[in-house]
Amino acid sequence: MATAVRTWPPAEIIRTSAAVLTMRGYYQPLGRPGEQAIPTALDVTAHLHGWEPVQRGDRARIARAAAQLAPGTVEAVTAWAASPPPQPSTYRLRLARLVRSAALTEDDVPVIASAVHAWQRTQQRAARAAQAETDRARSTHQGAVEERITRRLTVAAVVEQPSRTYGYRVQLRYLVRLRDESGAVYVWPAQPKRREDLPAEGQTVEARATVTRHETYQGTAQTWVTRVRWTPADQA
Repeated sequence: MATAVRTWPPAEIIRTSAAVLTMRGYYQPLGRPGEQAIPTALDVTAHLHGWEPVQRGDRARIARAAAQLAPGTVEAVTAWAASPPPQPSTYRLRLARLVRSAALTEDDVPVIASAVHAWQRTQQRAARAAQAETDRARSTHQGAVEERITRRLTVAAVVEQPSRTYGYRVQLRYLVRLRDESGAVYVWPAQPKRREDLPAEGQTVEARATVTRHETYQGTAQTWVTRVRWTPADQA
C-alpha cells in the first residue's frame, strides 16, 4: 500500500524556514558537500516531519524562534514571493507558483527556505539604502584634525579587514563604523588584540577619540578617528 505524501501549507514552511534561519544565524543551501554548516532545508524538513533534529535541542530552539518572529514576517515573505519582478527569473516564477499553492511537499522545501533568505537580503539592502540616504543628509564632519573629542556613539558596523603578520605576531584589523546622536558618521580603523576588545554592533558607548582626517565617501561626510577609549554607555 502506497504511503501518503505529507504536505504543508506554504505559510507553515515559510514560518519554519524563518525560525531555522533565526536559530542558526545563517542560510546554508543544499549541495555543498564537505562544509560543516547544516543545510537549512534539512533542518526545516526534519522539523516539519517531527523527525529527530540534526542536533540535540534543535526542536525546542526552532519552536522558540518561531514564536518570537516579528509580526507579519510570514505574510511579508509570502507577498514578496508571490509578486515576481517585471522580468522574473525561472526561480522567481517557480517561487510565485509554489507560494500560491494550497499545499507543498518535502521537495518544495529547499526553494521556500531559499526564498526566506532572499527576502531577508532584500530587506537588508533596502534598510542599508535608506540609512545611506539618511547619512548623506545628516552627517557632518566633527572636530578638528588632531583634536581629542568625546561623543556618545552607536556602533553601526564592525567589518573585519585582512590581518597583518609581523614576525610571529598577527595583528587583527577592523573598520568600525559609528554614529553619534546627531547622525554624524565616524570611522575607526581598530587594531585590537582580540575581537572581544571592540564594542558589538548596535552597542552604544561613551568614547574619547582623536580626529585624524575628514573625508566624504559616496556623499556622506565621515570623521576618521584613532586612539579610541570607550566604555558601554550604561556603565559610563
